[in-house]
Amino acid sequence: MSAVDVDGGARLVVVARPKSAKAGVVVKAGVVVVSVHAVAEDGKANAAVVDVVAEFGGVPRSRVTIVRGEKS
Repeated sequence: MSAVDVDGGARLVVVARPKSAKAGVVVKAGVVVVSVHAVAEDGKANAAVVDVVAEFGGVPRSRVTIVRGEKS
């Protein structure tokens, strides 16, 4: 998995797959692929991705931040 230690945490490369029929997390070639049912409008898919990543990582939702790609 592509993770970099950053200020007591980690930075992951995540590919989001909104509007997926099957939700879940898969690691492919070092990249975390997060599939969610939510559509990519009004931040719904991003919120769902944050929820999934937080659960997957065993951390509170407040500890997960989207650094890049929030708008596209």
